[in-house]
Amino acid sequence: MSVDITGIGIVSPAGIGMDDFACAIGVPPRPAAGFRVPAFGLEEYVGNPSSFRRVADATKFTLAAISMALSDAGLDRDRRRSGREGLLVGVTHGAIDFSTRFHQGLLLEGPQGASPLHFTESVLNAPAGNAAIAFGFRGPVHTLIGEETVGGSAVRMALSLLRSGELDRCIVAGAEEWVVIVANAYDGIDRARGMGKRGSPPPAPLGEGAAALVLETASVDSRRRAASKGTIRGVVSRRLQPPGMSAAVEEAVWAVIGLAACRTEEIAHVILPTGRYRRVVEQGTVRAMGEKAGVIRWIDIAPHVGNPFGAAGLMQVAASAARHAENTGKCGLVLTCGIEGSFCALVTGSEGR
Repeated sequence: MSVDITGIGIVSPAGIGMDDFACAIGVPPRPAAGFRVPAFGLEEYVGNPSSFRRVADATKFTLAAISMALSDAGLDRDRRRSGREGLLVGVTHGAIDFSTRFHQGLLLEGPQGASPLHFTESVLNAPAGNAAIAFGFRGPVHTLIGEETVGGSAVRMALSLLRSGELDRCIVAGAEEWVVIVANAYDGIDRARGMGKRGSPPPAPLGEGAAALVLETASVDSRRRAASKGTIRGVVSRRLQPPGMSAAVEEAVWAVIGLAACRTEEIAHVILPTGRYRRVVEQGTVRAMGEKAGVIRWIDIAPHVGNPFGAAGLMQVAASAARHAENTGKCGLVLTCGIEGSFCALVTGSEGR
C-alpha cells in the first residue's frame, strides 16, 4: 500500500517553513556561530498561544512544525477529528533545560523548590501531549525516544499503523532543542573518542528544530484530492557494530532498496547523516551503489542545520521531498546514524513513483 507525504512542516536553523528550508539547503551554507532556530511567535501557528506560553523550545518547535504540516496538507481548516488520525513524536533529549531547573530546585530547596511549571515540560512526552491538546488529535498519540534514527523509527511505526488499516492519517514529528549542558556533554564524548582526529571530519555541532510530516494512504488522500509531496517506500533499521560497519551499511542499503521495489538506477539522490559515522555510512553506500554512485547527487544538510538529533531524520526526509519536486519519477535514499551505532535507511519516491 502506497503511503504519501501530503504535508511538511519545518522549524530549523536554515529557516522556518518548507520553502525557506529548501532554498537554504540548495545553496552554500552561511557562516554561523551556532545552529539555532530564529525567534518566532506561536500565535502564528496555534489558536490559543497563551496556553503554551511557558512551554520548552522543543514543544514550541513541534507545535509550529505540526501546524505548518497540517496547513500544507490542506487540513488546517475544517479538519475532521477522529480516532483514525494518530500522532507520533520522536525525541532524543527532550527539555533538558527544564529538567535541570526542576532538579536544581528540588536539590537546593527540597520539595518546596520543585516547580510544577518546570516538571510538566521536563517529561519526554511533553511535545506530543501539548500537540494533542493544541490540534485535537483523538487517535493514538505516542512518543518515541532514541538517537538521530528516532525519526525513521517513527515513520516505520506510522507505516505499520496505516498499512494495517488502524489509521487513515498519521502525523509524524521529531524535535530537538539546543541546551548548553547537552552540547558540552557531546563535545566531551567526541574528545574522548578522538572524533575529528586521524583525518576524519569533525562531527557536526548540536543543532535544534523540529520537522513534521502528514502521512496518508493513497486511497485517503485521493478521496480528499490532496497533493502528494512524495511517498515513503520503505524503511530498514540496523545496529552498526565494529568491525564491519561499512559492510552492514551496504547490506542495509540493499535491503531497503529491495523493500522499496526499486533499482539502484532509480536512486537520484542520497541524503547523508547529520550525526556520527558519516564517513562509514558514505563508504558503505558507495559500495552498494557501485558505478551509479558517481552520478547520484549527494546532499548534506548538516552544514545548514547542524545535528538536530530527534528532528534529524524527518528534516532529511523533507530535504529528499524537496529534491523530488525538481526531479519526478525517481527515488531518494535517506541515511541516518546515531552516536551508538543505530542506523536507518529510508527510501522516498516522487509523485508517480
